[in-house]
Amino acid sequence: MQPPSNLNDSPDRHAGDAEQSTLHTLNWKLFLVAVFMTAFSTVTLNEADSDLWGHVLYGKEFLRDGHIPMTSTWTFTAVGHPWVNHENLAEIMMAYADAWGGAAGLLLLKSMTTLLLLGVVAWRLLARKCHPVTVGTVLLVLGVAIAFHWHFRPQIFGYACFACMLALFDWVYSGWAGDWWLNLQTGEREQSDETTTDSKSNWWTHVASELPEYSPLRMKFLYLLIPLGIVWVNTHGSFAAGLCIAIAYLGLRSIETLSLWRWSGWGRVRRFMLMATGGVVATFFNPYGPKLLFWLTKSVFTPRPEINDWKPVFEYPDAAIGFWMMVGISVIALARSRRFDFTHTVLLALLAWQGASHIRHIVLFAVAWAFWMSYPIDTAIKAFIEDLKENSPQPLAPPPRNSPAFTYLLSGWMLFVGWSTWPRVTELRVNQGKYPVSAMQFIANNRLNGRMVITFNWAQYALGYFAATDMPSTVAIDGRLRTCYPQEVIDIYFDFILGSGTQQRYRSPNSPPLDPTRALTYESPELILISREQAESIEVLEQHSDDWALLYQDSLAQIWGRRDVFGNPESPRYFPEFNRQITNEPQEGYVSWPAMPVRTNVPVTQIVRAPE
Repeated sequence: MQPPSNLNDSPDRHAGDAEQSTLHTLNWKLFLVAVFMTAFSTVTLNEADSDLWGHVLYGKEFLRDGHIPMTSTWTFTAVGHPWVNHENLAEIMMAYADAWGGAAGLLLLKSMTTLLLLGVVAWRLLARKCHPVTVGTVLLVLGVAIAFHWHFRPQIFGYACFACMLALFDWVYSGWAGDWWLNLQTGEREQSDETTTDSKSNWWTHVASELPEYSPLRMKFLYLLIPLGIVWVNTHGSFAAGLCIAIAYLGLRSIETLSLWRWSGWGRVRRFMLMATGGVVATFFNPYGPKLLFWLTKSVFTPRPEINDWKPVFEYPDAAIGFWMMVGISVIALARSRRFDFTHTVLLALLAWQGASHIRHIVLFAVAWAFWMSYPIDTAIKAFIEDLKENSPQPLAPPPRNSPAFTYLLSGWMLFVGWSTWPRVTELRVNQGKYPVSAMQFIANNRLNGRMVITFNWAQYALGYFAATDMPSTVAIDGRLRTCYPQEVIDIYFDFILGSGTQQRYRSPNSPPLDPTRALTYESPELILISREQAESIEVLEQHSDDWALLYQDSLAQIWGRRDVFGNPESPRYFPEFNRQITNEPQEGYVSWPAMPVRTNVPVTQIVRAPE
């Protein structure tokens, strides 16, 4: 059976009206609600991300000061270095949410962002009258594919902007998208919008039989790319990928336009290019102007093999599950439906390549897949259902409109999902086995402060505490990395934190040879908070125990202080040995965000003076 290129073109319309009526029954509606809730639950993670404290802090500082700092803050190793922050708007939203409701406000903001992304996908699928099974399949696979990277970071706002952009394209090009418009016979077509030709098929794809719908009114809505771009460029650096995809999308649609209408299509092509130009101009509306684009271009083309997000999918089985599900379903759907869209196919292939190369791009691939691959998936599912009807020895009885059994089953499904999801949308947790909650409490109890070298993933947690208590402390490096630290400084601390092992590294050509000990002296650090999982770093400190004294230890973390400051009885900041806490106490369980240590009254002998 040849699958139709469009549901309305199907020769088997004997049950069309009845089937559509059946699909609008209560049970199908409950099914759609249940799968939407399940997809939402799949991506609802409620553990604090390592950078969350920093994002909230920087947003609060903007609200307090009324301006964006142009140089690095909270650091003693990169004072005065330019800070290019491409996440200002996201951090302001997070600061507002935290000020309004604390952890509950942050969780609400994240939930609303999740609902926006899933909602625009569901809206477009339902607007196309996709079968509920198609909607359910796409939403569930989308949830699985993006869950691993749906952390509470500004990137989720960037992904939501990407979904809004694709929803806009899908609506503007409705009647155009989902079919193949390039074929050898296009020259035979008349240059009129009303012209049709006989349906044609190649061996590998079904060719649409009518010229695509072109709505000048809808095309004008592409101007919405400009305000969307302004929001996106100030929210997350993923705007650069979105801009490239938008330009490529409009460019590929231009190729289709010229193929269909030849020279008379140039007016439409000019309009597409005008929209693309507007998208580019929108990116200049940021605090740094064109400098942001230059900085981002340089950053993108500089390798970052130390960061897990930039590693290939083959190294991360958890991320690969959703990726391979999408690939497998795509192969089956395309083989079954033979429904290709030139623009969608090219862009999905490029995004799949990027997703396989860098796991952070799997989310972009997944969102695009949900919008674009749903065309052949829906065609394949409807063709499969029609085959069942045709090949059945007896006519299939129509499903009951509102079977009580299915109603109860679907209601139970929704209740279970709601029950299991509720704790994850009401409590933001900090994992004590992952973050040094007890070590930070020790710092608070003993008022330890100064210039600190802190394990990379813990630094912004520490900054949140420093700011909350007006602690006069700074860090050597934190998760902002190249946005406010020169590569040469990053190399110093990655040499110390990552050691000289076999892990792939990128180092500046201007950096001296690898030296894990340089971090102990560069710009005179006073305290080191280190993870015990960083065995090489611990070994370096133990080898330099003449210069560094161990002040605290548990199963997760160690705190070291400079011996001439904290180990010298004549020092005003001397920390006596009887106040030190060296144990292997297990660090387990969770505490509520923000997990700020409680300041307690301590003996005067434990008070540490701020550095002069």
